[in-house]
Amino acid sequence: MINDLDTGIWKYNFNTREVKWSTGFYTLLGYQVNEIECDAYTFFEHLLYHGDKPFFSTPLTTG
Repeated sequence: MINDLDTGIWKYNFNTREVKWSTGFYTLLGYQVNEIECDAYTFFEHLLYHGDKPFFSTPLTTG
């Protein structure tokens, strides 16, 4: 379903810890589908800019 749009989308299920990346997300990263592991560890440890890690590890608040 996330591949229906030609855009970079990633989805993370907090309950199951399942990660899904769209084809466009791989393209934005400069990879082919399945060329790198699609998981949270790869994203947070190898792809995410170190300066952005605190933002991604802070719980979201509503208000």
